[in-house]
Amino acid sequence: MSGSPSSARLEGLQQLRFFAALLVLIHHVLEELHASPLVQLPYALTTVGACGVDIFFVISGYVMWHSTRGFAEGVSPLGFLRRRFFRIYPIYWFCLGLLLLIWASGIGYRSLQLSPVLLFSSLSLIPGIDRDSSLIVGVAWTLVYEMYFYAVCTMALCLRPVRLRPLFILLLLGGLPVLAGLAGWHSGESWYADPIVLEFCFGLGLGALHAPAGRKAWHAPVLIAACFMMVAACLWWPDAKTAGLSDSVRWLAWGVPAALIVAVSTGRPFAGGRTGRWLTGMGDASYTLYLSHGFVMIVLARLLKGALAESMTAVVVAGVLAVIGACVLGRLMHVHVERRLTDYLKH
Repeated sequence: MSGSPSSARLEGLQQLRFFAALLVLIHHVLEELHASPLVQLPYALTTVGACGVDIFFVISGYVMWHSTRGFAEGVSPLGFLRRRFFRIYPIYWFCLGLLLLIWASGIGYRSLQLSPVLLFSSLSLIPGIDRDSSLIVGVAWTLVYEMYFYAVCTMALCLRPVRLRPLFILLLLGGLPVLAGLAGWHSGESWYADPIVLEFCFGLGLGALHAPAGRKAWHAPVLIAACFMMVAACLWWPDAKTAGLSDSVRWLAWGVPAALIVAVSTGRPFAGGRTGRWLTGMGDASYTLYLSHGFVMIVLARLLKGALAESMTAVVVAGVLAVIGACVLGRLMHVHVERRLTDYLKH
């Protein structure tokens, strides 16, 4: 059984993480641009960027397999959960606190209706509200699934014998929503029964396959085909919306192509040299970029309602600057906030 992924695979995954975060960022920028009557974009163009989330989920499953050495014996469940905790919560709580400050000041997020249940759910990332309701940080819905998956993996690491741990994960993912429903926790049942959790299993499967390192001749055609499949799903599925595909088909229409893209990215980095180092650095900052780009969306929304409303050129320039600005903000927050905050809390 192999250990951790090679440095080339890690670099390839880090670069892919940036591309996935960039897709989500562009997706949200295009959604904001739709607020302008001057912008008439095809829904498929706006929708497809949401597939960056599916790529993230598959990557997460792949990394979990290798970070636990295939759920081998000797991996500490508490140590594993601790590492995941410090990866997810510190910078998330920082962004949540910043958002609440903006709301309290009246600058933005004026439609937020804060309640104790909503605050608890947002702080803990444990569903306590209706499935269709938003968390305080809108993009945090994906973190609910991340923490669910990490909790399931932690329980699997406690199981003996070791060989049954991957099977135990599948049983937990299928059985826990049922138990939540029987216990009357219907919001948990609704959240965790979403088939999007299968995308984590796709990542686990890729980790178990031990794909060979190095770029192969079939990688480029597979990558092109997977990208085409994601775009085609937005055109052909009748219930596709700008927010993404419906829950019932997303795991298949986007999850399978996402698994193919991740498989290709584990071969070797997409780029080397200075470009590769920059992409890897942005990949390191991808989580912070994902959490923080909403603050840039506030500025963009204000501009679209103001001076930019009558100029198509200004709208396009504002959209491009929003993408660049969010990337810069994400990188700065990663270096100066996330790293320092995580190190401080660890010690």
